Amino acid sequence: SSAGCRVTLHVRGQVTTSGDERNQRYRCALRTGGGWESDTRLEVNVGGSGEIVGGGGDGGNGSSNEDVQGDGGRDGSSGLGVAYTLYKLTVQSGGEIRAGGGGGGGGGTGREDSRSNNRKGGGGGGGGGAGVPPGRGGLRAELDGSNEAGGRGENGDGGSSRQGGRGGRGGENDSEAFGGGGGGGGAPGAEDGEGGEGGFAYVIKSGSTIERFSGSGRIDGNTTSGYTGSI
Repeated sequence: SSAGCRVTLHVRGQVTTSGDERNQRYRCALRTGGGWESDTRLEVNVGGSGEIVGGGGDGGNGSSNEDVQGDGGRDGSSGLGVAYTLYKLTVQSGGEIRAGGGGGGGGGTGREDSRSNNRKGGGGGGGGGAGVPPGRGGLRAELDGSNEAGGRGENGDGGSSRQGGRGGRGGENDSEAFGGGGGGGGAPGAEDGEGGEGGFAYVIKSGSTIERFSGSGRIDGNTTSGYTGSI
């Protein structure tokens, strides 16, 4: 029984989001669980070498159709999920809780339509968001026929643990048709890529709270409370 006990969850390494959960905004790398018995004094202590890190969202693919915009970037995921009231959250010097960044949106295709030509410039892929694991870069638009060589853009770059990936350049076809460049991937403290929302440093479920904060470590990213869904 945990009733009347002090329970400390100590983080001394890197705790991350797994697999495709990195594209779910409210999915958290570390979750406290909500089934503790009444009067449990629950604490989370992130040590000097500890990190709780959300994953980066994937970049959107570029569009090959001038009437359809590029795919939106995917959301990044979150760091700490609090489903039972924390007596104290401590982040020691050197420790960190960090949100994942959203992926950048893919670029749209441009078209030059004249009597003699039908040129297209393909959209570039969006950059992947920052996080662990980082988001993948989106793919450039695939064009056909005479547009294949001249109008291709670039794939978006994947993100890294702390930096969103560069959006891919849009294609240029004979200086007549220009595709849109993909959006850059997001990172905490920066603008999210178009179409992808960043995760949160921590998510507090409805009915829970964090009573005390301690330590000089970093909590990097937005936070939210009162959430009623699954984390």
